[in-house]
Amino acid sequence: MKKVYAALTLLILLALSLCTPAMAAMEYSVIYDETESLGSQELTMQGEQTLPQLSQALGLDLRVDVLTQNSYDGLGDAAAGIYEEYDYGYGADKDGLTLTILMDPLDVDTYTYAMPADNGWYVYASLSETRGSSQELADTVRDAVAPYMVERAWNGEDMTMSAVALTQAVDAMAAAAEDYILTNCPPDSSAPETPEVPEPPEAPEQSSTDMQYI
Repeated sequence: MKKVYAALTLLILLALSLCTPAMAAMEYSVIYDETESLGSQELTMQGEQTLPQLSQALGLDLRVDVLTQNSYDGLGDAAAGIYEEYDYGYGADKDGLTLTILMDPLDVDTYTYAMPADNGWYVYASLSETRGSSQELADTVRDAVAPYMVERAWNGEDMTMSAVALTQAVDAMAAAAEDYILTNCPPDSSAPETPEVPEPPEAPEQSSTDMQYI
């Protein structure tokens, strides 16, 4: 009987070891592409260097999620739900910004916008009241990203075009977020205290014998 239990335990451990990499592969990262069809060297650099470095400099978590399914009522709800579920946000106030794109499969490794196209992407922002308006930040970034989210770049006819459009959209998102934050609410916006100027030491009193006359 002990041998049977040992064999069962070994099988369970083996199954867990085989499942772990698959589960890890589904973990969200700074740029999450559920289609696995939009990757490029530039996108990798954006996800590993550009966005994390800028997030730290601005005190604003910057993320991109490309989804192929949505269990929420709308894409806006999905963006907000994912933000909370996966603990997005920078600092104690969880300030952050996400670009969420919803794609529908056409064929193997081929995807298009979830129709209608204007509902296929969404910019979500969460900004503490002390820093400014979340909606204003989201609108600013949405306007900057919009030129790269046109339907012809995401219609599934050319995934390379979609991949290029994604990297351009990420660049636009980063630039707009940086400009907004640095202009309106930089992370070190509190003015530093004016250092006290030390008073000069008093000159020692001179005796009459020490005084020199001209």
